[in-house]
Amino acid sequence: EMNALSDENSEFRRIGKMLFMPTWKNNLRLSIRRYMPQLYKIFSYMIPRTEVTQFFTRLVMDTMNYRETNNIIR
Repeated sequence: EMNALSDENSEFRRIGKMLFMPTWKNNLRLSIRRYMPQLYKIFSYMIPRTEVTQFFTRLVMDTMNYRETNNIIR
């Protein structure tokens, strides 16, 4: 059981806030994606969201491992 939404200090909420934090990198990333999508596809790796990407990758992998270990089929 995970109380990610009710716990103000959960890692899930912290990462969620990072996604929408108006930083210059986020603004640049969104502007390029909106106005130059082809350029974004080519250069998106140059301004990665390392912590966010690692968090969600780990979340998915942990969920898959848990379901496999506990024979949970969805």
